Amino acid sequence: MSEQEVDKKVIEARQGLIQYIGALITKTGYQGAAARQVVCALLLEEALKLVTVDERIELYSAKPILRATNMILRQRINDYEDEIERQHEELIRTHITNGKVKLEQVIERLNYLIDSAKEVSPNGGNKG
Repeated sequence: MSEQEVDKKVIEARQGLIQYIGALITKTGYQGAAARQVVCALLLEEALKLVTVDERIELYSAKPILRATNMILRQRINDYEDEIERQHEELIRTHITNGKVKLEQVIERLNYLIDSAKEVSPNGGNKG
């Protein structure tokens, strides 16, 4: 199968998934953020099952989940930076800054984990 055919199949699969997610949101009985949170939890539970082999999470397969986590943490850092600018009391600014620094350290470690996850070839060796 050519790369274009594969790309087309992936696009079709994504469109089907988007429709399925919309149906899930409707079926939850929740609305707004609550519905999105329930559906997100369901999808992530299934995604974790997908990347688990022999009761262990394959880091290479889980890279998209780790990258999504990274994006969430970076958004939280931006929130911290906005809050620091709004605060006038030094103690609160220091507390928020400490939280930001800790998140930056988590992101740094998460990036290392993402970068170090190697694809495993079918014969069990790393592909680099």
